[in-house]
Amino acid sequence: MLEKGFAYALKNERLICGVLAKLNYRKGHPDFEDLLEEGKILLAQIYENYLESGNYRKDCGSYMFQMLKWRLLDELRKKKHLAQEVNFSSLAKDNDDQIQEVKAIIELSSNIEISDLVYQLYQVCNDNEKQLLAYYCSGQTKISQIAKEVGKSRMTVNRWKHSLKQKYLKLLEEK
Repeated sequence: MLEKGFAYALKNERLICGVLAKLNYRKGHPDFEDLLEEGKILLAQIYENYLESGNYRKDCGSYMFQMLKWRLLDELRKKKHLAQEVNFSSLAKDNDDQIQEVKAIIELSSNIEISDLVYQLYQVCNDNEKQLLAYYCSGQTKISQIAKEVGKSRMTVNRWKHSLKQKYLKLLEEK
């Protein structure tokens, strides 16, 4: 099924190396060989789709380069997102240092009302909000810096902040 595509990919390994270099993966990088093999598979698929589309031209190198770059970039983003999700979920566990900081602040707070409110807020938060609360309690309040550290967009962290704020206001109303 993909014989023509694989033949094209093997013949044009240099194109794949060029795409990887454009994405800052050069020979010697730990992931280079894996990405080279993924690039061969993706290029075979791209070439077969190109042939099936009926727009076949002999000079299709720039098209193949761009399509392969986009597909590899998508794959890399998926892998990075998955790795960040795994890291992120481990950060939100109760034994995390930042969460311990929140607990320490709750225990050492001189104002009992604030300590109690933070504790109650901590109890109703999901893992993302707990992590954001930990950053706030440790004094780090810059959304862009928090987003960078947790590997999420500023918009996502702002959503967490908004949700945390809503829960905080609901707790204040209940008092």
